[in-house]
Amino acid sequence: MKKIGFIGVGIMGKSMVRNLMKSGFELHIFARNKEKVQDVIDEGAVFHGSIAECVKDVEAVITIVGFPKDVEEVYFDSGNILDSAKKGQPQVLPLPKKSTQKAQSEVSKFLMHL
Repeated sequence: MKKIGFIGVGIMGKSMVRNLMKSGFELHIFARNKEKVQDVIDEGAVFHGSIAECVKDVEAVITIVGFPKDVEEVYFDSGNILDSAKKGQPQVLPLPKKSTQKAQSEVSKFLMHL
C-alpha cells in the first residue's frame, strides 16, 4: 500500500500526513480550506477539491474529523466516502466520542460490507 487518502488535515491530521509522507506514502488530502493545508501541499501532499476525488484512486482512507456532524458529512453526504470509496478499500476512522448513533451504526454497516 502506497497511496493513502486523508480527510481532516487539521492540527492532529497535519502531523500524521507529514509522518506518513516521511515514511514513503503518497498522500492525497481533502480539506475545506486549501490555504490552511498549503504547507503540506508544498511538502508533497496532493490536494483534491472534493472528498470523492480524494478517495477514488487510493488504497486506504484515513479520516480525522472532530465533530459528529463532520463524520456524517464526510461519510454520508452525496458524493462523499460512502458513495465514492472502492469496495475493499480499508478505512481508518476514529469516531469522535460523542458521535451520533446514526454515524456509528451506518459506518459499522459500511465497514462490514467491504
